[in-house]
Amino acid sequence: MTVACGGIGSSLFDPAAEDKNEKGTEMQPKPIHEILAQSPSTLSLPQEARTSEQKDALIQTKTKFIDNMAFQIRTLTNAILGFSELLLNEELNETQREYVNEIFSAGQGMVSLVNDVLDMTRLEKGQLQTLQEDCSLGWLLEEIGDKVRPAAKEKGLSFEIITAADIPANILTDPQRLRQCLMILMGNAVKYTQKGFVRIEVSLVRHQDKPYLRFDIIDSGMGIPVDKQPTIFQPYSRYEQVSESMLTSLELGLTANSGLAATAQLVGLLQGRIAMSSEPGKGSIFSLVIPTGVEVQGQMTLEAASAKAVSDASRTDSTMSGSRPECEGHVLVVEDQPSNQTVVQLLLETMGFRVSVADNGQKAVEMAQAGNFDAILMDIKMPVMDGIQAARTLRQQGLIVPILAMSAANEPVGKDFDGFLEKPVDSQGLYHALSRYLPVTQLNSTAAVAQS
Repeated sequence: MTVACGGIGSSLFDPAAEDKNEKGTEMQPKPIHEILAQSPSTLSLPQEARTSEQKDALIQTKTKFIDNMAFQIRTLTNAILGFSELLLNEELNETQREYVNEIFSAGQGMVSLVNDVLDMTRLEKGQLQTLQEDCSLGWLLEEIGDKVRPAAKEKGLSFEIITAADIPANILTDPQRLRQCLMILMGNAVKYTQKGFVRIEVSLVRHQDKPYLRFDIIDSGMGIPVDKQPTIFQPYSRYEQVSESMLTSLELGLTANSGLAATAQLVGLLQGRIAMSSEPGKGSIFSLVIPTGVEVQGQMTLEAASAKAVSDASRTDSTMSGSRPECEGHVLVVEDQPSNQTVVQLLLETMGFRVSVADNGQKAVEMAQAGNFDAILMDIKMPVMDGIQAARTLRQQGLIVPILAMSAANEPVGKDFDGFLEKPVDSQGLYHALSRYLPVTQLNSTAAVAQS
């Protein structure tokens, strides 16, 4: 070892020794005097892109880097959130529960920040897409309330959600994008209001005989200067403004904030519109209007649905007599990351499922051929054989068992999958995904616990 190090050292630091070496088959490193003699300008430093091709290449490189970063963070966060949720279902003292709740909240904040950065990148490239899904307004507003209320309380602000009696219980839109828009607006309202109130008013309106849902985010804050109002929804021109906006709500324990410019773009993708009215010293009103996506006449209203939910919950409590409802079925979990294997397995077993685990696609194919599974949860990026190839192989062999993709990369997975679960996963997401395909006889209480 010492002789080898000495030999390398003499070759690198002694130019004469380097000159004596004859060219052989082994490649030699550059001597130190040549390395230090290089001008800094010859080093491979990033330079400003000048042509459109260079700019496109730079954007693609940045996008790929951000996507890879998001994939790694989501994979790690899956274990953080999963084990936190499992711990919250255990017997903990008050201090322990507070600590675990803080870990869980921090993990959720990390995921929200990653999703927001990804959306900003996709918006920049014009590649952000929306989905048309059934959206429960009750769940959506409850989630927003749970996140905003503590931040408002900490600042001594009153907070309320006011809903009109005729708004529908469900609409057809992209719940994730709508939630993003409302959280950005609420984050700004809380941040820029020092005393008084913040509230959301939700109403059903019609325009040209089409039903729209209107959200008015109202605050008693400092208001917006008149000269800033015409450009309030325009993109930022300075990096510092973008950075400040991205972190606007994180200091209040809310989600990441990607700015009003991004909000306006997201609202446009939802086929909606956004407007603002403000008086300095009195406050601001941000109005978000989106189509309901469905005809609302004859539909159950949110008020009626909430009353029914309370009644059903009361009836369930009286009939279950404290027993723990469980799911049924045998699930194959295909995941190469050990901590994620453990998390998903424990979450499923807590819900009542029997679970087997494979750590790569090839092993999953072999186990699926030999075993009798009711569903398969398949990771995508794995060694030996990835999830896409494994699912294709199983379909070619005639397997008709539901296969759900489970990945930290939000990318198309192909027709061989019956559904998609984005990491980090939780018991609620697992239940809702699997209950579509498995013969679940009872509603599982773990999913309800995760929401409370």
